[in-house]
Amino acid sequence: MTVSQRRPEFDLDEARIERFAHRLYVAVRQEVAAYAAISDPEMDRDFADVNRRNVELFFRALGEDRAPSEGELAVLEQSARRRLHQAVPLEAIFHSYRVGVRVLWECLLEVAPQQDHGRLAALALDYADRVSTATAQAYLEERQRTAQSRLDAARLLLTRIIHGETEDEAAALREAAQLGLVLDRPHAVLLVAAAPGAERATTESDLVLADVRNRLQAALPRMPTMLLSTGLVALVPSALVTAAADVVGRALSGQRPPAGWLVGGIGTASVGIRGLAASHREAVRARALGALLYPDRPVHHYAELRMFDLFREGAVTDTYVREVLGAVLALPEPRRTVLLDTLEAVFASALNHKQAALRLGIHQNTLALRLQRLEELLDGSFNSGEFCFRTELGLRLLPLTRGVAREHAATAGWPDSRLTSRGHDPAAQRSTIR
Repeated sequence: MTVSQRRPEFDLDEARIERFAHRLYVAVRQEVAAYAAISDPEMDRDFADVNRRNVELFFRALGEDRAPSEGELAVLEQSARRRLHQAVPLEAIFHSYRVGVRVLWECLLEVAPQQDHGRLAALALDYADRVSTATAQAYLEERQRTAQSRLDAARLLLTRIIHGETEDEAAALREAAQLGLVLDRPHAVLLVAAAPGAERATTESDLVLADVRNRLQAALPRMPTMLLSTGLVALVPSALVTAAADVVGRALSGQRPPAGWLVGGIGTASVGIRGLAASHREAVRARALGALLYPDRPVHHYAELRMFDLFREGAVTDTYVREVLGAVLALPEPRRTVLLDTLEAVFASALNHKQAALRLGIHQNTLALRLQRLEELLDGSFNSGEFCFRTELGLRLLPLTRGVAREHAATAGWPDSRLTSRGHDPAAQRSTIR
């Protein structure tokens, strides 16, 4: 349509624009609950101004027999972005535009009762479609941008918390609450990362971490779960610790080095900023200790390993293990390994001989002979609780001993790789075990 063919009756004066905008304002406020609930004067003025701009744009576009341009739609797109931050649902915005097109069409009939209404109806529907599409896209983009910003802010805050960089606990709690993190209730830190001493992270291990995160978010959607430089960190409500551990255990089961050996550690549930920092330290220790003491388990709870955390590599631990297990460690191979494996199976089976024999793949009579030999070597009886405690503690501490393991490996002619495969070489993990 040329300038000479424009519909002059669509050139509205100020009074008519104001009247139509007010009619649109009243209709939306009456019919759309989210807009009826507006009580903030500034938001109300913004809403009224957008209605006026909508009237102007509608009549200008239809008066020139065209669709609205991208520049004209930008005004309505910006209003959609503001509605997100004003907590107006997208469904309410769609509803408001449906009401708006109806009201604008009624206004159009007043202005041009003798025009080609078929053509105008096509233009009006096209206008409604373009406006709805543009505002919905703007709204969703703003929501995604805002969510990413909040996630980035939460990630930075959590990094500061777990590294002990937050001095003002009250301020940190307020900041967390603004980001939707309720930290004044008991939470345990769950950390999933490469096993101590394992190879550096790879693309494959990163993909496994992403899969673990996705599974946790699907199973426990309200639980904060984030990928940090140190690994995957989740703040687990105390009531959900078992459920979270089960999800991670299933996700990590069956993995094999060097594809990215990942291990999970869970600290004890604590309250507040300092409590979370302590729980993170415990999760780190749980991973380090658990990878040594129970290398076949994918997830380790600090509460179950707390006793072993009293020990460190050094002369005291070496001396204790020598005193308790020295007679077995002094045996030549393969007798030494056979008896150590027997101890492992017996304690893993809670002294149930039938289960232990099944674990070892031997007859119960054979197991009985081995236990008899162990009692002779270790000078005790498996019927004694004290003897069992001392012996199992020595067995669990064996991976933490540096001198004892290497000393007896040399006696038996073991290569270093044999120690590593049995989990008895903590040298590569000293930085995390100390």
